Amino acid sequence: MFSKVLIVNRGLIQANCVRAAKELGCQAITVYAPNDKNSSGVRNADEAWELEPKSSGIPYLDIEQIVDLAAKLKVDAVHPGYGFLSQNADFKNRLNEKGIKLISADNIEGYDLANKPQIREFARKMGIPILPGSETCGSVESLAEAANSVGYPLVMKATEGYGGIGIRVIEREGELEASYHNVIAQSERFMFNAHQVYLERFFPKARHIEFPVARDKHGNTVVFPERDCTVQRRFQKLITESPSPFLPDSLRSKLKSAVHMLMDQLQVVGFVSVEFLYDGNQAYFIEVNSYMQPSHGVSALLTGVDMLREQIALAAGNPLSFRESDLESDKFVMGVFVSAEDTERNFVPSPGVITRMHLPYGDGVYSLTNVFTNDTVATFYDPIIAMVMVRERTREKALIKMQSALDALHIDGVKTSVPLMRALMRFPEFKRGDFDCQLLMSKETRDRIFENVRTPTDSEIAGILAALSLQRDASKQHILEQARTHSRSNIWDMASEWFTRSK
Repeated sequence: MFSKVLIVNRGLIQANCVRAAKELGCQAITVYAPNDKNSSGVRNADEAWELEPKSSGIPYLDIEQIVDLAAKLKVDAVHPGYGFLSQNADFKNRLNEKGIKLISADNIEGYDLANKPQIREFARKMGIPILPGSETCGSVESLAEAANSVGYPLVMKATEGYGGIGIRVIEREGELEASYHNVIAQSERFMFNAHQVYLERFFPKARHIEFPVARDKHGNTVVFPERDCTVQRRFQKLITESPSPFLPDSLRSKLKSAVHMLMDQLQVVGFVSVEFLYDGNQAYFIEVNSYMQPSHGVSALLTGVDMLREQIALAAGNPLSFRESDLESDKFVMGVFVSAEDTERNFVPSPGVITRMHLPYGDGVYSLTNVFTNDTVATFYDPIIAMVMVRERTREKALIKMQSALDALHIDGVKTSVPLMRALMRFPEFKRGDFDCQLLMSKETRDRIFENVRTPTDSEIAGILAALSLQRDASKQHILEQARTHSRSNIWDMASEWFTRSK
């Protein structure tokens, strides 16, 4: 086992990696940017080192500074969490030169798992269906030719993007050039290793499925129950369900066999997730992610396997401590990500100080977070601040439990996704499973989700609040005038406006 592990990430994944390393008997060391000094991961680590800020760029992407620190501290391994440097080949090579292990999946065959077009082609040659798409393109001219072959609408992806970064949906040819420059700019900002893109056919009615996989150096492979991550915004997953209640058993068996075959052919060592889109009874391979996914907590709760702890042990050369048959479960788990963002204004970030935070509790209810009352949500990073999970015997029971859990979750000081998630749990289309990856993409649908839970009493209260505001400030007269002439949903918005302005 490793003696010292350096965790080079922030937020929830940082805190979880610190915990996992310490439970394995490792010395857990981490880094932080100045505005993350008081985070729980930093407080709980055995040592924490501040990254020197630079005039441009993100401190957590500073390869030179992090590699130098890892060498200075004589650590055995570096855990990158997810995002940031988790798939950066240059970072991995620099660490290897120092004799330091990067805790991410390797493969004996020498394929770069982060190179999505390369792995797509590998899967295709094995007979695994892939989305119709293109090879890598490095110019607008080559893109235009490839796009005509693939057909619109299509998706443009950075070859080594992650977490929804570096992805654009393109409806028509006129959007191609601007989208290309936008994706390349994102690649440069987040230091993706290759500044190339590729295209895939866009399937707007598809569902998103991923299989977590663990494989040790002896070739023992375990494929976990799949996670359904269909509810997304900007290609980032908001809700995870496992096992998927919507995947036919015959297709599940077929996909698990394909995953086993792919892992054995690539000779992967470590934890990965193998992702698919499926539409009807046809599933298409998308990619292999070589880092631990943000939704790993759902699989851990379902199976009882501490996936981060197991990941570190595999990287240290240990064999798997469990078998696939050990993962059998009659339970169902749902996880909801809570983000500091304004869902009624197209998910714009909502930084600020959390003035109150009350997490739900109870049998079968689990909350993961790294922030507490009086903590500050920064502007620069992923806005995820918590994950709420429930475990039950069926999806129907889990929905009821999640409704109660979200109703008991209170976060003040910043706007969050909690109101939208509460409403979604009661939305008929979501409850009966009649949705796809586009569920939250349009404002019209999000308005329908909110409208479904609003009552006439809500409207009366909103109107009264708007009227009472006149007693505080005559400049708000326009709110009352609008309330007299607008629909119920707009009255609700007027009250929200009054609350915001009166604080």
